[in-house]
Parts: sequence; C-alpha cells; structure tokens
Amino acid sequence: MTRVNKTTLARATASVKRSRWLLPGVALVVVACGAVLAASAPRTSPLAPIDYYEAKCARCHGSYGATMPKTIAELSDKELEHVVKQMASGPAQAPLSGAKLSAEVAYNRSLTDPKPFIAVTTATSKLLSGEVTPGSKVSLKCGARSLNASVNGHRWRLVPPKGCDLTKATLSARTSRGTTAIAIARQAWSHSGD
Repeated sequence: MTRVNKTTLARATASVKRSRWLLPGVALVVVACGAVLAASAPRTSPLAPIDYYEAKCARCHGSYGATMPKTIAELSDKELEHVVKQMASGPAQAPLSGAKLSAEVAYNRSLTDPKPFIAVTTATSKLLSGEVTPGSKVSLKCGARSLNASVNGHRWRLVPPKGCDLTKATLSARTSRGTTAIAIARQAWSHSGD
C-alpha cells in the first residue's frame, strides 16, 4: 500500500465529510493516493431470529426451544444449516437464505448452549435494539462507560450515550449460566463464526 502523509489523509477525509452524497449509517470506503480509509457502522441482523423462531418453529419445537432435540448440539455448522434451511422451507413455510439463514442457524445453535444468544437488529446513534435469550441482562460497553439495556421478554433496547463510538463498542448478554459478548462493528449476532 502507498504511504500517504497525514495532511493528504486529512484533506481526503474532510472532503468526504462535506460531500452531500454521504448517507448516515452506510459503510464508507475512500481511496486516496492508494490509501484506503474505512469507517464502518455497527452490523445489524436482517432477520429477528427469535421472532422468526417463535412464529415459525415454536409450534413444533416449543417456545424458545423448550422441546428442541438436544442432539442438534452434535451437528456440525453445515449440518445444522442444512436442517434449518429444510425446516424453514418445509414445515415453517418461510424459506431462508443468506444472512437471514445464518442468523437463524446461530439462534438454533444457541438453544443448546448455556450462554445467552444476542442479536442487534437496529443500530443508529440514537437507538440500539435487538433480541436476547429471555432472562438475560444486556449491557453496552463503550470505552470506559457501561450502560444497561432495558429488556422485555426477548427484546432489548438502549439509547447509546453521547460520544459513544459504536464501531468500538461491545454488547454483552449475561445470565446465571454464562455471558456472551459481541463487537457490534464485526458481529450482528452471537453463536456463529461470522
């Protein structure tokens, strides 16, 4: 990669900030003299996987996986993805693919893990919200600050503190059985390799 001095970098960044075509929340990549600048927004799930499960799967597998066979823990990620895809297209009558399928597979994976599942479905500077294993406590760590989310059933929400850089924030869900944490700039949900 070509070296770029700080002045050139600052000018390119200022030019982009003044641009009228810049949309909030959109990942931005600027190429300036061979250097790449990247600003990423927190990732969000394109599917509310617990809502999907409760609407499409719970009638056979129990609410929040109450009667889900524990043998799913023995399935590889590929095998579990195949099962979830088949069930979504078959009995659920609501086919899934791509990131939606991945989010649902991750939630299904969590049903046999003592650590809670957590997903981000909305991420703006004014609101973070998503889904979590019922009974969990959710908190956002932003620099030295920590803020607890309000949790209602399997849904959580919080207003990020002013000045919080969400690209560096960590979201965690905690129960008496364990804790799950995700860096929301890289992950929209837990229990997956994504």
